[in-house]
Amino acid sequence: SAAAAAPTSSRPQVLFTALMHSREPASLTVVLYIIGHLLELFDQGDPEATYLVNHREMWFVPFVNPDGYIENEQSPSKPVIRKNRRPTCRDKYKSGVDINRNFAVAWKSGQFPACDEEYQGTAPFSEPETKALKSICDRNSFKSAMNFHAFGSMLTHPYNWAPTAHRARLKTQDDDLIYTELQSVFKFDKFGP
Repeated sequence: SAAAAAPTSSRPQVLFTALMHSREPASLTVVLYIIGHLLELFDQGDPEATYLVNHREMWFVPFVNPDGYIENEQSPSKPVIRKNRRPTCRDKYKSGVDINRNFAVAWKSGQFPACDEEYQGTAPFSEPETKALKSICDRNSFKSAMNFHAFGSMLTHPYNWAPTAHRARLKTQDDDLIYTELQSVFKFDKFGP
């Protein structure tokens, strides 16, 4: 029989996001698979799935960049749109803001030109997509967040923007060790210092 569920307010919160870059639909597939598989296992009485469902508050945002995804869906022979669809330059395929670069951490004005695929926008949280994620995060207390991408076979370190390994350190040594172990087990290139 399933263990009693903890009250929602006392459960540690976890955030899963995908499709930050709209030309990476496999990230969406992964998050939808996680949801479906977890619920199937829970329905079957799997003890680990039951524990997670009853003792964690899981938030899923599978479509961070819906307008870019729709643009690619409408052009299946040329699904090259990475950014959102904000008009930033004349070339519609190069226009937009890279949602992944529109957060406040390490944001720099003028870092990339408006037509560059990594254009960061006019200010941190200038885009509705990042404003929405910020709002979700401000109203909650996530213990962990996982953002799924589908480009490259790598484990991206949370502070991969930092110029040195020392500045890229996570808050605790255990957190750094987790990334080292994941990199070793899965044989990923580690992206970042």
